[in-house]
Amino acid sequence: MKTFLSFMLAALCFVVFFQVRENAFLSLDDDLYVSENPYIRDGLTVNGLRWAFTAGLLHTSKHTDYWQPFTFISRMLDFQFVGGKAAGHHCVNLVLHILNVLLLFFLLQRSTGRLWPSFAAACLFGVHPLAVEPVSWVTARKDVLGWFFGLLCLHAYLSYRRSSGGKWYAGCLAAFVAALLSKPAMIVLPGYLVIVEFWVLRPPLLPAPLPNITRGEGVSRVIPFCLIALLYAGIPFISQRDVFPYKSGVEIVSHVFDRYFFFLQKFFWPAHLWIYGGMVMPVFNPFILTAKIFSLAGISILAYRMRQRFPFLLAGWLWFVVGLIPVAGLEWPADRFMYVPMVGLIVMVVWSGAEWQRGWPKPAGVWVATISVLIAVCAGLSFQQGRFWRDSPTLFAHALAMYPDNYWAHNSLGVTLTGANKLDEAKRHFQRAIELRPNDAKQLTNMASLLIKQGQYEPAYPYAKKGYELDPFFPAAINNLALVFERRGNMEDAVCLYLKGLANNPQDPTLRENFANFLKNAGQNGPRQDGVYTRHYQNKAVSQEVKFVQGKMEGFYRVYLPDGDLVLEQEYKNGIPVGKPKRYYQKKVLGDYVPQ
Repeated sequence: MKTFLSFMLAALCFVVFFQVRENAFLSLDDDLYVSENPYIRDGLTVNGLRWAFTAGLLHTSKHTDYWQPFTFISRMLDFQFVGGKAAGHHCVNLVLHILNVLLLFFLLQRSTGRLWPSFAAACLFGVHPLAVEPVSWVTARKDVLGWFFGLLCLHAYLSYRRSSGGKWYAGCLAAFVAALLSKPAMIVLPGYLVIVEFWVLRPPLLPAPLPNITRGEGVSRVIPFCLIALLYAGIPFISQRDVFPYKSGVEIVSHVFDRYFFFLQKFFWPAHLWIYGGMVMPVFNPFILTAKIFSLAGISILAYRMRQRFPFLLAGWLWFVVGLIPVAGLEWPADRFMYVPMVGLIVMVVWSGAEWQRGWPKPAGVWVATISVLIAVCAGLSFQQGRFWRDSPTLFAHALAMYPDNYWAHNSLGVTLTGANKLDEAKRHFQRAIELRPNDAKQLTNMASLLIKQGQYEPAYPYAKKGYELDPFFPAAINNLALVFERRGNMEDAVCLYLKGLANNPQDPTLRENFANFLKNAGQNGPRQDGVYTRHYQNKAVSQEVKFVQGKMEGFYRVYLPDGDLVLEQEYKNGIPVGKPKRYYQKKVLGDYVPQ
């Protein structure tokens, strides 16, 4: 029977989600992290593996949001075996999701000994609309992969507690580390192990007795997991500091409780789902905050008081609460954040229904019919939601249909349309995004980039300048302003900006390419009178020394800091750069440079 039910689970998920094979890479992170990531496109390589284990840990990279080496490696394997076609990457996400559904089914069944509630819970997890985002978005590989290793960890722990075998404990630790290296939010696994101890490993629910191990003794076995989690806890903050935009402790508390209610609502009423479901920061209201605190506290107290008769209520509630701890404080909530925590709510719903059916003189058909309807509704909603993930224009147009004044969706759709060379339409979306959020450096920079692409350098200047002022270390903002100055013939400010950009982003391909073009053009556009020129800029940031012969650079073009340090040296012959520039870039170069 378990084999047949497993096949049914896999078939259900396959039918609901197989449409992902037609999905494209999205302009939302898929391009930056996957399809255009030079470190993973060549498959498994030594250079790629070195980058995977250092990016986001030892250095920042625009190709990752935080340290997740196992997720990077899984993407390398995608390119190694299925190439660069989006269908293959999406299908791997689907396969991992199906494996997670099966592993959850086996975990619940072997933990509680109850086949049908376990099957129903796995079905709901497999087709709930909140699972659409992790399956349909290539970038969300970390969610399905992290939970895959998390489920292996829970299985290994259960086997260890029933056999006391050291190999199972070692396997459990290894799976936990693998889960952390796939997604940092898996730091909650030690909490889940404690929940397993107090719900699953209690005598009334055990399919088989434990070998003389007390419950307290079992909890002590979780201590090594907690130590690993503590060691790992600070790593995600290396590259994720800007996702906690709070000014006070009260604001943090208000935001966190708001997010718990937000996700509860999305679980029980999964409508208006999209990539970032709550873009508006909650407004602090002491009465609403107090009501939310008392409501969540009331649910927690009720679940605790009923723990003896209905232990699954406390276990499921704690699973949900603990699972959201790593993400409840993030500025923007996303559907995928519920991929793991919703398991607790599903257990509460399914086991409550099973207990109700068992405790009342009602036929089993009522419970079966109710669960079947829930599964069918969720499957239909997920299938419909999955269609919006077909490509970037479809996804962002769907977002704007639900939230017309969402600046983020306008900006994202503008980026997508710019890539499709639909510049006039993209400009309208960038303008609307700027109207809604006028001090966003990325939106201003995107508008400047579009205008520069149209050859409108002067109209681009106010956007480029303001974008640079808001984020003076943003490579695209530096590049745009440098291009405008270069177009104006203001080579002094242009070279200062290029040097600043490359000092802090030496591998940025756009800055490197445009700076090479700058050097090439600079060699051909000298003054009519020959001679050696030394220029000191108005703000004393740098000085340059250059020789012109017949209007073309000859010899060496050098740029110095005020203290005499050489920061650039490029050789020219007849106005043409010879070889690559000798770079002496330092991060102190022009750190506070402001164009005059």
